[in-house]
Amino acid sequence: MLKLPYSLQSACSDGQRRTFAHVVCGQCDAYQDHALTGVHNPEMVLKHMRRLGWTVDFGRARHNRCPACSDSRRKRSKVDLMTTKAAAPALAAATMPRDLTPDSDRRVAEESKVPAACVVRLRELAYGPIRSDPELEALRRDLDALAARAKTLSAQLGDVNQGIADLMPRLHAVEARLAGKAA
Repeated sequence: MLKLPYSLQSACSDGQRRTFAHVVCGQCDAYQDHALTGVHNPEMVLKHMRRLGWTVDFGRARHNRCPACSDSRRKRSKVDLMTTKAAAPALAAATMPRDLTPDSDRRVAEESKVPAACVVRLRELAYGPIRSDPELEALRRDLDALAARAKTLSAQLGDVNQGIADLMPRLHAVEARLAGKAA
């Protein structure tokens, strides 16, 4: 039979007799009482005491430790510091402000009625120069060139359509004249 790591004690309070599990620290003589209700279950007593921070075990009553003594005896685990890999370099698009362009500086200057040079200087002091991606700039230049070419072609197409519209009455007149000769 296993020896309990606590003693059973009885006391009267409010005219009722109560039984307690009395656990004593083997190092500093601190104690804790646990009221027993119903059937005495040693496992439940030990579970309750462990939840309170006590170190208790069957057959080792003199090795019981209160929470204060348990903490001082408990071996602290060392945490080894580990180095990690360097962070991946940030993408150029992630570091570039998307809304800062020379056009933005001009718009801010117009809206605030401040010289554009002041706006540029303040922005560069606060946020640094406007960063841009060379590939993005090349794409913008290509798009601007295509837009200008499309505008030119659109104007030429308008001239061609106007020429067609001007020639249509003459075409109808010639067709009518030829149709009259054929009849």
